[in-house]
Amino acid sequence: MFVQRFFRFLPRPAGGGNTENNRAMPSNVEIKAKVSDPAEFAEKAARLSQSEGTIIRQHDTFFNCGHGRLKLRDFMNGSGQLIFYERPDTDGPKLSRYSISPTNDPTSLQ
Repeated sequence: MFVQRFFRFLPRPAGGGNTENNRAMPSNVEIKAKVSDPAEFAEKAARLSQSEGTIIRQHDTFFNCGHGRLKLRDFMNGSGQLIFYERPDTDGPKLSRYSISPTNDPTSLQ
C-alpha cells in the first residue's frame, strides 16, 4: 500500500500570529491517504500540476522528546534539517506547526 502526504500551507494570522497557542511558527495541514493505484495517482498529479514532479531522497530519524516531535531529515547529499513540530494524534486532517533548522552535517546530529 502506498501512502502519500499532502500539504497545504496556511497564511499566518493578522499581526504575525504571535499568540500563546500559535508561537508564530509556520504551519500546514497534513492529510494522509491510501492510494490503491500509484501509477494512476502519479498521472493525475502530473496533469494537475503540469509537472512530472521531483524525487527528493531523504532519510528521517525520529527522536523522543517531552513536548512536540523532533526529527532529523538527511537529504543524503551532506545537507539536512532538524525539524521540531507539534501535531495532534488524531484521524483526519491535522494542523502541524513546525520550525526548521538547516544543517550542513546531519550525520553528526544522529
